[in-house]
Amino acid sequence: MQRWKNLVWLSAGVLALGVIITAVAPGAIAQSRATILVRDMDSAIRGTRFTTAVGVVFEIGSDGDVGTITPTIPAGKKLFIQRVTTNGLLSDNQAFTLVVLDFSAGGRFVVAQVLQATRESSNYYAGNQDIDVLMNPGESIQLTVTRNGTRGSDQENGLNANLIGYLVDANP
Repeated sequence: MQRWKNLVWLSAGVLALGVIITAVAPGAIAQSRATILVRDMDSAIRGTRFTTAVGVVFEIGSDGDVGTITPTIPAGKKLFIQRVTTNGLLSDNQAFTLVVLDFSAGGRFVVAQVLQATRESSNYYAGNQDIDVLMNPGESIQLTVTRNGTRGSDQENGLNANLIGYLVDANP
């Protein structure tokens, strides 16, 4: 008889424990998920932000120009370039024929230029491209830009490219 009483009490205890766990567990799991997400957002891999700009300006009579960037990357770090955004202006109803980024370590990205507005025979362009490239110290990027004409003042014709990324540890 004592054995049956012990089994009944054990069953009642297990049942009570199950009810408590069912009531508390969803909230605890939700909190731990939120904590994990916050930790992920603040992880070290997202290192120091990096931005730089390079511009090219067309001279009268020229249909192309080149700009070069050699980012300063500290020792023990690499630079992860996420994306490039561009904006440009061409007078005399000209258009960009090529906007390309060439990385010295390999990799080429053509950035499509989309006409944004036309005003008094001037065309405004913009581009945006994910590139996701990892660069080592000493490597460079060459921006080559061409247009379909050679007219207009050098003060009005050009393109600006902004590179966006962050520094990461070279040996994770």
